[in-house]
Amino acid sequence: MAYHAAETLDIDRADRVRIRILEDARYGWVHWPKTNTLVLAGAVLGLLIGLVLALGLEYLESDVLRSLEDVERHVGVPVLGSIPTKGSGDGAGRSGERGRRSVVPWSR
Repeated sequence: MAYHAAETLDIDRADRVRIRILEDARYGWVHWPKTNTLVLAGAVLGLLIGLVLALGLEYLESDVLRSLEDVERHVGVPVLGSIPTKGSGDGAGRSGERGRRSVVPWSR
């Protein structure tokens, strides 16, 4: 019986793991993601991309003629006539009685 007790004690000692404290515990901190850095980098990158897009679109659309003044400035002669846009609201060009306009203003 003493033999079994000694054997059990040896096995028990072999199963134990010796540990020691290397350093005191510290409070936890977020290693990743670093929110402040990412927000700042995103803001700067967003501003740069927006600026590049705005300048690029301005450069690409610099030769687009959008108004009568643009056409006159580009061609160098005055515009004598133009085609009205669809939503001009004056009723010209619509079919039906409601949209007709008379050439003579006093006739109906």
